[in-house]
Amino acid sequence: MDNTASSNSSNRQNVTSISPSAGAPRELTPQEVLADLLGSGDFPAEVMDPEGAAEIVLRRLDDAGFKVVPAARLWAIVTGITS
Repeated sequence: MDNTASSNSSNRQNVTSISPSAGAPRELTPQEVLADLLGSGDFPAEVMDPEGAAEIVLRRLDDAGFKVVPAARLWAIVTGITS
């Protein structure tokens, strides 16, 4: 059985603009969100390489049998809606 972790934060949106000329915002990956947290002032310790730390955390969760997916993808899995 696949364990799925998901976070729903009301004060942060899970989208960002790639660049002003790129057009529509895109959904952030779990690694981008985790790297942002690890590199922010919200995290109680200084992480020298937030992107590398995020990759390690996600790999360890995967090794333990957890699957981290964006909320929109989780909703599609739960409801069976694929479009």
